Amino acid sequence: MNKFSLKSFSKILEFIIVISICFFVCAVINQNISIKSLYMDDLENFYYFLRQDIFEYSFKTLENQVHFRPIFYFSLYIYYILITGHITRSVLINIIINSIIGIEIYYVLKKLEIKRFLSFFLIILFFISHFSYFQLGQCIGLIESESMFLAILILTNCILYIKYIDKKYLIYNLVLLFLICFIHERYVSMSFPIFISILLGSLEKNKNKKYFLFLILTIFIIFLIRYIKLNSIIPVGTDKTILVDNFDLKRSIKFFIEQVLYIFGYNMGPEYLSGISFFNLDSNFKIIIYISSSILLCILLFYLFNKFFEFFKKENKFSDFYIDLIFISFIISCIISSSITIRLEMRWIYMSYLTFLIYVFYIINRLFLKYKFLLILLFVFCFLRFFSDTINRSYYKNIFFYNDLIATNSLADETIYKYGNSVLTDKKIYITNTYFKLSGRWYRHFFEPFTGIKNEDVMLNELDNVIDVINLSHDDNNIVLVENLEKRTYERFKDGE
Repeated sequence: MNKFSLKSFSKILEFIIVISICFFVCAVINQNISIKSLYMDDLENFYYFLRQDIFEYSFKTLENQVHFRPIFYFSLYIYYILITGHITRSVLINIIINSIIGIEIYYVLKKLEIKRFLSFFLIILFFISHFSYFQLGQCIGLIESESMFLAILILTNCILYIKYIDKKYLIYNLVLLFLICFIHERYVSMSFPIFISILLGSLEKNKNKKYFLFLILTIFIIFLIRYIKLNSIIPVGTDKTILVDNFDLKRSIKFFIEQVLYIFGYNMGPEYLSGISFFNLDSNFKIIIYISSSILLCILLFYLFNKFFEFFKKENKFSDFYIDLIFISFIISCIISSSITIRLEMRWIYMSYLTFLIYVFYIINRLFLKYKFLLILLFVFCFLRFFSDTINRSYYKNIFFYNDLIATNSLADETIYKYGNSVLTDKKIYITNTYFKLSGRWYRHFFEPFTGIKNEDVMLNELDNVIDVINLSHDDNNIVLVENLEKRTYERFKDGE
């Protein structure tokens, strides 16, 4: 009884320590992220949240609706309940969600028998990654977080199935595949590593072949539900583009190569998507990326040669090789599924990058007792990658929605946060929008997340000439806000200043 109690206590203590470390590290790393207002997709989704009950919102088929994501929309509805009237809670909620994924990673690595100290290094790299910008900086980043949480479980179950050939892992994965496709349809690509795991398991033990049929049946049911709800089985791409009509093989190959380079540390996209291009970095920072990517390549090449020389010696050679194939198929699935649309956003690379990190740490865990220098290489890589990701994070302001969020945050600062909700009845608010080019459709609904009240009146009035700005600013009942191009913020205009 004492042994049992001691074991239970140690597990509880471990859990508390892991939670504390994950939350603390994630909070410190993301302390500069600020969400004081909702804009773009966040505001549009909030608009419908105020006008629908949770069932309608989750299973909605609105005008021009092209996605069926009931699990995500159900979660987002709860998310909006939590932040209505308290928008700044968004960052805290996002940090908690990302911390939960960090905790999940720890226990997954423990399940894969990876050493604890290696697990914490990986988790820190996961938190500091500049690919996390979307999950931390927007409410709808929840869609990537939820998908990632389930995708990690699918990867784990694929590996555990290869190790133990236990059908329960296949059953888990079929359920997870069904769920994840109704969070984000892009993750139907997870059917490929699940298929590979069933195939390799049948080669190893000649068992569970019927799960090929179960996998096909699961995919069929997913697409049948999509067809019933949307009258289409083809997933829609970015900006509601039709994948079949807009597919470009050369562009997809280009995006595939760019994603591999992103994973190795090279920002290859335009700055409105990547923050800063690798080619525009200071030469000293480029050297850091060259070294860190070279270390990664050396680790992978050494592992490849080591596998080749030991291939005929190891009794469990096939199961080891099969696990390699699971990792590779999973990474390829993630990359391909996010390479077939019209542009490549970094948020789609986060899962590929995380899987790649887990694979690298899995390799090190298997080899470092015999080859100590690999551990040194890994620590150097972690330090350099931490530094380079910190640099990349400093350019978040260049990413398109962060750029707009800076402006709308300042707009909220100068109105609702300065004067309270009474500003909406006591004052008239005027803004210039000559340079920021913020979308006019949000003029009516910008303040709804602060009040939780539906509004159909125009609350923001746009000015397009200097004379109006000067004349209106003389009335104390008016708040006239003008654009500060250098800071990308709105500031109160006062004549003579």
